[in-house]
Amino acid sequence: MGTVQLMSDRDVARQDMFKRVIKCMEDNVAIVVLQIALGEETALLSEKNGEITAECIRRNELKTSTKDEKPDSRAAMASLTYSYSRTLHALGRKKNIFELLNMSKDYYSSLVTMRYNPLGDKATEILGLLNKYKTDMIKYDITQEIIDDYESLIAEYKSTITDVDASHGDGVGATKDLEALFMHALNSIYIIDDIMEGIELKHPAFYNSYKAARNVFHFGVRHKKKSQKKGNSATFEI
Repeated sequence: MGTVQLMSDRDVARQDMFKRVIKCMEDNVAIVVLQIALGEETALLSEKNGEITAECIRRNELKTSTKDEKPDSRAAMASLTYSYSRTLHALGRKKNIFELLNMSKDYYSSLVTMRYNPLGDKATEILGLLNKYKTDMIKYDITQEIIDDYESLIAEYKSTITDVDASHGDGVGATKDLEALFMHALNSIYIIDDIMEGIELKHPAFYNSYKAARNVFHFGVRHKKKSQKKGNSATFEI
């Protein structure tokens, strides 16, 4: 599987690096099995890398399910709410009903672009007024049956709001989880860095292949972890 998107360029580059490091360890398994700590840290890195991929898939599913969450229901709600509010305003003009004349004048364009909760609240306000003046509404061809249908539509719409809000909450949690997974994976990388520097003299070819795998490409500003050993100019991109 290729690198899962829905991450920053920095994180995409980091996950690519994780995969190269894991592959390097697999290619040098004969050495890794003799370095128990290295093997354990590589296993942890592989585990966290898999969890990062799974978390990205989960984020993608959340984005897909909430990107266009029932757009038709919102358009229908905005359309009916606008229509009924104008009818109520007409009644207010006809009978000089202060409450209806001072109702906020929301145009359809503003209603259809409202966030889910405010539109639901506006619809509930209009429903209350329709019920209050239901006798007068008959003259405008708005029957009790129509009002009841509108109430049912609002209830269904509000259940959609709950689903969307819950999904967005999950999305925030997913983002936090992803950040935490990257920090765990990077901690394993830092430990592997130290182990690799410790075995450089004994396994120079392995060390050099690790150093090549360890670089982070297309990362923008790169921070380097410098070797502390004298005479060694090695750096590891993070």
